[in-house]
Amino acid sequence: MSSGKTFTDKCEVQAKLPELQVGYETLSLNRDAVGIGVTNNAFCRNETPFLTQLKLLGAYSIPRIGIQFAATYQDVPGPEILANYTASNALVQPSLGRPLSGGAANVTVPLLAPGELYGPRERMLDLRFSRPFKYGRTRTTINLDIYNSLNANAVTFLNQNYGVTGVGWQAPTAIIDARLFKISAQFEF
Repeated sequence: MSSGKTFTDKCEVQAKLPELQVGYETLSLNRDAVGIGVTNNAFCRNETPFLTQLKLLGAYSIPRIGIQFAATYQDVPGPEILANYTASNALVQPSLGRPLSGGAANVTVPLLAPGELYGPRERMLDLRFSRPFKYGRTRTTINLDIYNSLNANAVTFLNQNYGVTGVGWQAPTAIIDARLFKISAQFEF
């Protein structure tokens, strides 16, 4: 089990060394009014919540029937949710008072602070059943693996771009692979 949080504060560095941001404008949307305003320290101070993950592994041999059983359980935080809005130069120029630097056609504006929101937790259980057989000096083990045995369908990646035509914000782009059965054999001689 592990848990922790991160805290990042770059506000003083950005204030004293604005040239470190060369090549792009740092913008944010004003949530109370329509339009875009320039802020030099947008999201320069970020703190994530405690992100706890749990991973368990266990194995047991059933002596009477000679089967070995193993299980792995994972419970980890879901994907970070971002909301990135692509603002065109025409939308930004009136409030900025000039075109975007470097002739850029648009700029990506973060609507949420990094680490502010996370998707649902990802929980998965993998199982293995093994049966060893001995023939003289050789040993054969037959395995049955069941990955994602509960057939969880947690989202692992989301669309982070807000306002894109045709694709909804937070639309899943990847989920945990479906339940999978695998039979394998190991020969020792």
